[in-house]
Amino acid sequence: MIEIVLNKLPGESVSAGPFTTLEFDPCPGDPDDITALGADLRKTAVLLTETALELDRTDASQDRWKGRAADAFRTKLNTHRATPGKVRAALENAAALLDDWARELHDFQQEARRLDAAATPLDEQRRKNAQALTAVAREAHDFAGQLTGVFGQANQLHERYLEAARAIAQRVGGLLDLPSGTKGWYGTATDARELSTLQAAEVYDQNVKDALAYFDQHLKDTKSFFSFLGPLLMLTRLQGLTSGELAAFAEHLTPEQMNALNDVLGSNPDMRAAWSNLLLGTASPETLATLQKDVPNLQLQLTGNNANAFYQRYDNTPLFGPNGPDIRQDLHQGGVGDCWFLSSVAAIAERDPAFFQQHIKENPNGTYTVTFYQDGKPVPVTVDNQLPVSSAWNGTEYAHPTSQSMWVSLYEKAYAQYKGGYNVIDGGHGYVGLHDLTGQHTQMAGAGDTSLDDLAKKIDSGYAVTSSTKQESTGILWWSKDQEYADNDKVVSLHEYSVERVNTNAHPPTVTLLNPWGPGQVGQDGKPVPQEVTMTEDEWHQHFNKVSFTKTRV
Repeated sequence: MIEIVLNKLPGESVSAGPFTTLEFDPCPGDPDDITALGADLRKTAVLLTETALELDRTDASQDRWKGRAADAFRTKLNTHRATPGKVRAALENAAALLDDWARELHDFQQEARRLDAAATPLDEQRRKNAQALTAVAREAHDFAGQLTGVFGQANQLHERYLEAARAIAQRVGGLLDLPSGTKGWYGTATDARELSTLQAAEVYDQNVKDALAYFDQHLKDTKSFFSFLGPLLMLTRLQGLTSGELAAFAEHLTPEQMNALNDVLGSNPDMRAAWSNLLLGTASPETLATLQKDVPNLQLQLTGNNANAFYQRYDNTPLFGPNGPDIRQDLHQGGVGDCWFLSSVAAIAERDPAFFQQHIKENPNGTYTVTFYQDGKPVPVTVDNQLPVSSAWNGTEYAHPTSQSMWVSLYEKAYAQYKGGYNVIDGGHGYVGLHDLTGQHTQMAGAGDTSLDDLAKKIDSGYAVTSSTKQESTGILWWSKDQEYADNDKVVSLHEYSVERVNTNAHPPTVTLLNPWGPGQVGQDGKPVPQEVTMTEDEWHQHFNKVSFTKTRV
C-alpha cells in the first residue's frame, strides 16, 4: 500500500510536471502523436483509393460476364462507386485538420515554455523578497517572543506581589484585632485589612491604564512600511495581562480606539485570530456585544458569492444535543467546499465520540474555545456564536446548525479562523483535516492500493478514516464532460466521505460511507443524494481514489 505521511505543515503541496514555475501544463498534448494520427488517416485514405481502383478493374474485366447476376452486380457497384471517394476525402480533410492542430499545439507549447522561462526569474526574485521579509518577520517575532517572556515574568512578579500583600494584610489583621471602630496610631484594624486590597486595585488599574496607553502609542506603527509591527507589539503587550485585566482593557476601549483597532485588523487579517482569541474569551457579555458591533473585523470576512451575507447570533441553540454528538443528525455541509474537513470531523466522531466534547468549551460570556493542533501542539481558537447568514434565504451560509446542536458550525467557524477564512478551507484533503483536529500522525494512501480488509483492520484499531471520490466524466478526449454524480446518482464526484464501517462477513464484503451533506439532500439535478452509501470493494475502487486515516489520540 503506497502512503503519503503528513509530517510537515498542513496545507503544503508539491508541484509536478515540466512547467516547474507555472506549476501546471497550460497546453497538454503531444503534437507528434497528433501528426501520427493524421498520417494513419492518410494511409487509410490511400487504401480506400486502391480499393476503388481495384473495383473498377474488376468491373472492366467482367465484359464477358452476362446475365441477370452480372447486371445486378454492376448496378450495386455503380450505386456505391462514389462512396470510397467521399470517405477518402473526409479522411484527408480530417488529416489536414489534425496537421493544423499539431502545428497550433506546437506553437502553444512553445509559448507556454517561453512563459515558464519568463516566470522563473520573477519567481526567484519573489522567493528572495519573501525570504527577506520572512527574516525580518522572524526577527520581529523573536523580539516579540522575548517581550512576551519579559511581560510574563512581570506578570508573575505582580501575582507574587498581590499574594504577599494579601498575606501581610491577613497577618496584620490578626495581630491587631481591635473592637470595631477602635483607633490606634495605625488607624482602625479594618483599615489594615483593606490596605492590600486598595494597593492591589491601584496596581490592577495602573496595568490597564498602561496597556491602553501602549495601545495608543503603537497604533502609529500600523501606518509604517512594517505595518505588522504595530498590532504585533500591541498583541504581545496585552498577552502579559491577566484575564481580569484583559476584560478591563476591553471594557475601557473608547469608540475611537475600537474604530482604530477595527482598521488595524482590516489591514492585517492575519492578526484577526490572535486578537479574537485575546479579547472575545475574557470580555464581559456587555463588552462582548460592544466589540461585536464596533469591531466587526474581529469576525471572518465574507467574500465571493457570500459577500452579501451577514452575521447573526445563535443565543438559544445548545452546543450539543441531549445525547452528545450525533454525527448523522448534526452534520450538514453548507456553501463552502470543506467536505474534507467535515468528513474528518465525522470520522473522528465515529471512532471517539467524547473527543469533541473535550476539545470545545463554552466560556462564561457565551463564546467558545476550540482546540486544534499545529505540529502536535494545542492551538486554542475562540469564536462567538455569530454565524454567517444568507441575505437571500435567511439561513446559514456554511455548516448549518440544528435546533438541537451547533457544535459543528462553531467548529467550522473556528477552523476557518485558524486557517485564515472560509475561502481558505474551500477545498482540501482529509489527511490535513484529521491532522489539524487531532495533532496525530496522519497518512494518505491510494484507494486502489487499499483493500476492505485493510480498512477493517484500521477501524478495529480505532483509526478515523475518510475517503475521496474521483472526477467522473463521460465521452473521450475533447468531447468528454465532467459529471457531478456517478453510479446512478449515488456517489458525488470530487467529494470526501467518512468511512463508517466495513462488513467483511458480507458476500461480497462491503464498506459504508457517510456523505457530509447530511440527511434529506438533493443534487443540482433535483434527485435525492443518499446520506449513507454502501458498496462492494470493486465499486469503492471504481469511484474512490484516496483514503486518509489517523488515530484520534496517542
